[in-house]
Amino acid sequence: MSDRPKENSQGEASSSPFDDLPDKKGGKREAHLVPIATGLRILSALALAFAVASAGRVILLDIGSWLRPGEAWNGNSALPLVGIGVSYALLQITLPCTRMELCLSLGVSAAFILWGLERYLPARIAPRVDDVVVFLFVLDLGIVIWGRLSRSVEGGGD
Repeated sequence: MSDRPKENSQGEASSSPFDDLPDKKGGKREAHLVPIATGLRILSALALAFAVASAGRVILLDIGSWLRPGEAWNGNSALPLVGIGVSYALLQITLPCTRMELCLSLGVSAAFILWGLERYLPARIAPRVDDVVVFLFVLDLGIVIWGRLSRSVEGGGD
């Protein structure tokens, strides 16, 4: 199996984390409402910018606390997690994909959002939310790995 990206209908290379999943039905969901998709992509870009900026702020605050040990650390790493989860979910809604791909993508998005939000939950609830986050990450990556293993067995290896 080649590691080259697949070509789409316009002959352009495309690649996604789901290229390794077996494509049983072959049908990608198409994005039909272009103005809505454009708006969602703009919101996705804004959420991405927020996530990157807030992650950068957390790192800068970390560096500041390392340089001045007596100063209290006040970074909030929950915001970048929620921001990147929202960004990914909004983007995935606009992309052509199968229902399985959409569900997996939204599961990863939900995991990031829950991972961030659990930091605001009471101590008795947060560990249970963490367990859901771990389950979503393991399920998602497990399905991708299973698809890759299935494809390598069917094709005689990569």
